[in-house]
Amino acid sequence: SVPMNKMRCKRTIDFSCSACGQVRVRECHETEGPCTKQVSIDCADCGREGATTCAIAHEHLHEYRCPHPCARKMRCGHPCLLKCGEPCDSGLEDCEACAVERARVSEERLQEIRQQIRAMQEDDHFRLATATDGEFAKAEHEVKGFFAGIGAVVSIAAVQSVHNVQ
Repeated sequence: SVPMNKMRCKRTIDFSCSACGQVRVRECHETEGPCTKQVSIDCADCGREGATTCAIAHEHLHEYRCPHPCARKMRCGHPCLLKCGEPCDSGLEDCEACAVERARVSEERLQEIRQQIRAMQEDDHFRLATATDGEFAKAEHEVKGFFAGIGAVVSIAAVQSVHNVQ
């Protein structure tokens, strides 16, 4: 025999969602679960229409995630590539337009530096010479030792020595 406090009514009843009117069935003793009917919703951030469950639209609006692309701009001025409602500047590191611009500026600056070095060499201020194998090994050992203290792994591609002409 089942104790009285453990007895449950097994009768099924119809009930309707007060927000959308969807009729559902449950056993008499069960509580109403959240309504799962898909409903239209206008995004509070961008105003575009989306879809979500009735429960989110009417009871947990803060849980709605707009599926549309963001229409705003990031702090850098380029279009945001994230979804609506996500913090735009979270995508700053992935901004392709900024990466292209940084690469272009870096390349321009590198060319300016190379031009200045060539001009200084032509004026007989200094000469660059490729290091010998012994000089390379010594420089590589010193550089790797310097960076080992911070856990960085370095690879030395070339070593040049500078000779002051004057």
